[in-house]
Amino acid sequence: MRLINSPCKNCTERHMGCHAECEKYRKAREETDAAREKERLHRETEAYFADYAKETLRRMKNRRR
Repeated sequence: MRLINSPCKNCTERHMGCHAECEKYRKAREETDAAREKERLHRETEAYFADYAKETLRRMKNRRR
């Protein structure tokens, strides 16, 4: 996952508390949050299938005994 660079870097209008009112920051934050959520869902899905495969192999080994 590649995070979006913050628009705050080298911003000439930057001041204390500007994140509360800066539209550029809000947009970048929403994009970052959306990307993180997409990555989290992808990892959850991958973990689900990995657990399923592990459990299937465990059951197959137990049946062989």
